[in-house]
Amino acid sequence: MYPTRLNVMSTQKQRHIKRMLWMGFAQNIVAIVFIVLALFSIFVLFSQIFLQSYFADVTLQSLRTQNPTKTVNEQVVAINSTLRASDAIQQGYHHWSPLIVLMANTFPESARIRSMKFIYSSNTLEVAGTVPSREALLEFKNSLEALDQIDMVTVPLSDLTKHNEISFSLTIPFSF
Repeated sequence: MYPTRLNVMSTQKQRHIKRMLWMGFAQNIVAIVFIVLALFSIFVLFSQIFLQSYFADVTLQSLRTQNPTKTVNEQVVAINSTLRASDAIQQGYHHWSPLIVLMANTFPESARIRSMKFIYSSNTLEVAGTVPSREALLEFKNSLEALDQIDMVTVPLSDLTKHNEISFSLTIPFSF
């Protein structure tokens, strides 16, 4: 509201007074904004203090209450890892004793075996040794082919051309 004397004032003074009123209004708005910001800052500070004390209480409480089953759980984890490792070993194990006995019973008396190797990954049997004659080598070949696990035995021709004390090394496909 303008006082009545404004009408009598010059237009320059009227503009000056209007500017002063607008400046007062802007000053009041800025003061209100600063008051609201100050109240919000106080609220944030008190919230920070409350949350920090609450976090400290929760941390202290978690330190006070230890898990009584922690050692038992660690033992269970260790036992489970041992069981997994032993299960993996057992999965890769193949019972070799019956195969060795079967092969030992198949070899003729006259053959002297230097080495016998089962290779599970390639399903082969490697046999190395000596036989006294060509007939003993053919008998050895026939006795191996009589087994269900062996389909065919290939003897190198160089071994068949020798007459006495034939040293052989055979790689035979074998079904496990």
